[in-house]
Amino acid sequence: MKVEIDKLGLNMEVHARGMKLLVHDRKQLKGSLYITRTGMIWCPGKMAKKNGKTISWGDFIKRME
Repeated sequence: MKVEIDKLGLNMEVHARGMKLLVHDRKQLKGSLYITRTGMIWCPGKMAKKNGKTISWGDFIKRME
């Protein structure tokens, strides 16, 4: 599966290392979301990426539909 970032007409492919999004509320860090070619990894708080919860793109799509 190919994952891309599509922003204002600029298309960028997500590579193996992926990208990291920090999720905050107004007071504290809720966690980090890693987006990779194979899926997503959610790491609550300051949890290390290797200990996060992983979901494949196929499973994510099934859950959302």
